[in-house]
Amino acid sequence: MVATWDYETRRHGTAGHCANGASTRTYCNYSIDGGNCTGISLTNSCWLGCAYGEAALYTRGGLTLTRTFYWSSNQKAYVDAEDPVQWVGDDVCKWGKKTGTTCGTVQRTNWSNGTADNLFVTDQPAGTECDHGDSGGPAFMGGPSAGFTAYGIVVGQGALVGQTGLYCAYSHVTVYRDAFGYRIWNRE
Repeated sequence: MVATWDYETRRHGTAGHCANGASTRTYCNYSIDGGNCTGISLTNSCWLGCAYGEAALYTRGGLTLTRTFYWSSNQKAYVDAEDPVQWVGDDVCKWGKKTGTTCGTVQRTNWSNGTADNLFVTDQPAGTECDHGDSGGPAFMGGPSAGFTAYGIVVGQGALVGQTGLYCAYSHVTVYRDAFGYRIWNRE
């Protein structure tokens, strides 16, 4: 993340509920980047009663932040653009620490989980294609050759109209801009 008013201010982003009660965390790179770890501190959180979605920002700690994200285990890429709003029928992929990379189609928008509003829900079944431990991972579209577009972050499980099961739910990438004044740091 990069602050919209100061391009030198950079932050780690995650799901808002990941910061609940955690003013400090340990962030570790994957082995492709040496596996180094650093302590990070909470600077902004939007979760309970947040109209923008759900997100949290932490300081950079002792590591140098880059314009890349992990889109698969030990595979990283630049973000080339961001898409502020997802619509029913849009394709979306996500990477989560527990379930890896999975893709689906947006089935519902402007959904509220009771603590945050403005979420979108895909047809990816919860428990198999997103699960506890995936929260804060990137939602995106594209690939290494075509470039990646940031869509948002994994925030949990959502409901679909007429369905009894739970499905993957996400915050739009705009939660960082609208709630905190930050934007996704992309390859410009």
